[in-house]
Amino acid sequence: MSPKKSGSETGRVDYQPIAIPKDIIKMIDNIIADGRFIYVSRNDFVRDAVRRRIEEISQLEDKEIFKKLKEVPKIKAK
Repeated sequence: MSPKKSGSETGRVDYQPIAIPKDIIKMIDNIIADGRFIYVSRNDFVRDAVRRRIEEISQLEDKEIFKKLKEVPKIKAK
């Protein structure tokens, strides 16, 4: 039997569940229901929000902080 390939080796994205408080979920749902924004799902909203925050942090004057964040070892999923 061949070893199991990781998501990056198969071209698939590996996902991890996260916990978000219900009050924040309700705010996200209200933004999506509003219809003035480009979001079609909670996942869409959260991915965009996280990506934007990472971009903000990467723009910090102290680039050493971001370099250290990128050096965090990857944890293999069980």
